[in-house]
Formats: sequence, C-alpha cells, structure tokens
Amino acid sequence: MTEYFSAKSKLGNSKKMYATVRQQSVDIYCFERGQLLLANSFDYKLSEDLIYYLLHIWQQLNFSQERDELHLTGTIRDKERFALELRRFLTHVFIIPQSTFTDIQTLISCEL
Repeated sequence: MTEYFSAKSKLGNSKKMYATVRQQSVDIYCFERGQLLLANSFDYKLSEDLIYYLLHIWQQLNFSQERDELHLTGTIRDKERFALELRRFLTHVFIIPQSTFTDIQTLISCEL
C-alpha cells in the first residue's frame, strides 16, 4: 500500500497524509510529492484519540490546514461522521473506498 500511496501523493502540489484505520489501530503515511515523510502505527481506544494523533502529526510535519490533504481508508465506523469531525480542523478530508484496497491486496496475493 505504501507504493500506492506514494504514487498517488505525486499528484498535485499538496502534502498528503494517508490513514488506514482499523478497529483499534491506525497506520499513517505522510508524503510530499512522492517522498515519504513519515510512516507509523498507533493503537487507540477512542475516535477522539485517533483525531488527536492525526492532528498532532499534521502539526509536527507543518502540513497546511487549508491546502494539504488527509485520505482515510480502512474499517472506519461511521466514516462520514468521522470525516465531518476532522473537517472542523482540516479543509481537505477524503474517504478512499475500502474496495480500492481489497482489489490491490488481491492483486498482490496473486503475484506471490
């Protein structure tokens, strides 16, 4: 998935954060025009904790609240509500359909 995110991050002029959210963990990848700035995983219990982690990393990497992009995928409960909460702080929050990664994971499995 890192290669997929890297390729997508080359589009446009903004920095991009990709968060793959699971029930109690998140994988975060941050890029600037294809260059990996950060890759990390965190455990969390509450959605508020997850929002804190995402925004803290956003601030530490000097991402712009108005220009840069956050892309969410994974098994996020109530994705729209979660994205709406993040849009209180960030202008560009997008949800990537889980089916996009199911197809990629299937292709990777076939190559192995």
